[in-house]
Amino acid sequence: MLSILLGHTVSLIDKYAFESRSRSGCSNSDYQLCQTECCGRFGVEDDELLDFYFDPTDLTRHIFIGHDVSCPFCGKQGWNFIEIDDFAEMPAEWRWAAPRDLRERL
Repeated sequence: MLSILLGHTVSLIDKYAFESRSRSGCSNSDYQLCQTECCGRFGVEDDELLDFYFDPTDLTRHIFIGHDVSCPFCGKQGWNFIEIDDFAEMPAEWRWAAPRDLRERL
């Protein structure tokens, strides 16, 4: 598990690495690696803009989760996700977005 900094868990997603690829986000955006509860797939949530990125190779593929939308992976209505804060659980396809110090541990 990542260390806690002033009561906040440090994200597995590096803001600058993610935004340089996605060309989106805003100054208040923070990103969290998430796993869907319905099908166990991974994506990244922008907690400010309420976008959910579901394709690590094409960040133009995202949905707005501020409305009732189905899971982008399995289509389930009323889906939810949990935030992942353990680097060991981070899938290889999303590791490019991890902070450099975590990537260098590999």
